[in-house]
Amino acid sequence: MRHTHKCPRVLHIMSGYGGGISAFIANKAQAFADQDVPFDVITFDDTSSDFERLIEETGGKVYKITNPKEKGSKFFYNEVNSIMNKLPEDTLIHSHVYGIKAIPFYLIAKKNKLHRFVIHAHTAAPQLKNNFLQEKLKKWVNRSLSKEKLSCGIKASINIFGEKEALKNDIVHIPNSINYEEFSYKRDSKQLKKDILGIDDNRLVIGSIARFRELKNHKFMVEIIKDLKESNIDFVWFFAGEGLLKNEIEQRVKDLKLEKNVIFLGYRDDIPNLFEMMDIFVLPSLNEGLPTVVIEAQAASTTSLLSDTITKECDLGLGLVNYLSIQDKKQWVESIKSFRPVNIESSTIEKRLIEGKFTNDTSASLYNKFLNKEVKRYMIKSLEKE
Repeated sequence: MRHTHKCPRVLHIMSGYGGGISAFIANKAQAFADQDVPFDVITFDDTSSDFERLIEETGGKVYKITNPKEKGSKFFYNEVNSIMNKLPEDTLIHSHVYGIKAIPFYLIAKKNKLHRFVIHAHTAAPQLKNNFLQEKLKKWVNRSLSKEKLSCGIKASINIFGEKEALKNDIVHIPNSINYEEFSYKRDSKQLKKDILGIDDNRLVIGSIARFRELKNHKFMVEIIKDLKESNIDFVWFFAGEGLLKNEIEQRVKDLKLEKNVIFLGYRDDIPNLFEMMDIFVLPSLNEGLPTVVIEAQAASTTSLLSDTITKECDLGLGLVNYLSIQDKKQWVESIKSFRPVNIESSTIEKRLIEGKFTNDTSASLYNKFLNKEVKRYMIKSLEKE
């Protein structure tokens, strides 16, 4: 028997676990623990016990479903239908999957009279780079399914909904938020360098925190490392993350005899520690929506070198972010060679994070207003210096 809930319930649909989408859901769940807005999650992946605890604390549940490729579409339909037919009709179906993959969820929701179906744009990378018609179809599907729209930034909006739709300004852009206190707390960087990197000296520490995917441009980073070594710079560069291209990059480092300067840390969940050790954070991505890791870098007062393809929405205007061209490797090498540390007052950083709604509380407040239909549009204001 269906019941109506006094506040909207939210059903999040995510395909995988362990990236920015599950972090977005976890951060919102943590902020919503006392809001009486239950979060449920449908996913094809196993999730961590911490993630499940955060969801359960909202009054919701994580449902692991079977990929239709494994047991067929009928089994998939029955699983999703059995979840959705228990939900109150004012539930928000918050889909973090888009395009053709979102259609089955939309149809099952509609069948169960769950009419508030929203697609959230997270990625600025086209699904099919060279297929104009299929990209056009993807955007049309997303616009058709999602009458209200959510996004992490303007580039993601253009990629998922189309430029015309994105510029109409009827999308609520919800910043990917962080727990600022985790990054503002000062740790013993010397001890961390010893424990994590095995170094006990004053070498320049450069870091990359990114999955090993073509998009993140690790091959370009290896070329920078090679040039830095040839310039006789005293440095160590660590890569944090896993991914399909990791073995290839490790081999490339060996082939170029760069092992003394490069450390592969694998997957890490102690990101604030990594920023505490780091002098420079590097992200030469080919494409990005709005990378949370750049917000984290600034929260930790760490200088960032980013490709100029990355949105200016993530610059808090603290003088810590530098945009460089991936067509000009020399620019990156020179920026590292001429590095001078910049220390920003923690109160100034906090003020900018709050202004941009990048803290968990401010971002969750905006999301809550969206749930309650109090806000229909929001643009992330670039705080970069004019």
